[in-house]
Amino acid sequence: MVLFITTDAQLDRNKRDFFSEVLKKDGTNLQKVSSLGNLPSVRLTNFKNVNYYGSIKIGYPPQEFKVVFHCGSTHLWVFSKNCTMPFCCK
Repeated sequence: MVLFITTDAQLDRNKRDFFSEVLKKDGTNLQKVSSLGNLPSVRLTNFKNVNYYGSIKIGYPPQEFKVVFHCGSTHLWVFSKNCTMPFCCK
């Protein structure tokens, strides 16, 4: 089983402006949001210059998963415990 999570990390200028206006109307302080210093980080490991993988925690209570970060898009692949790929077994 694989769980796919998609985010849009690179928005074009028009979309950023649109979202900025929506957030301003909603009362969200953009400076406060962008200056958060306690964001989590993930140590990535290069797998044969093809993929990067690392461990993240998802859910509550947090469960640790080894995931492949797809660098050509904003996809995140979460593999099941039955994964037999080399990067799942490390």
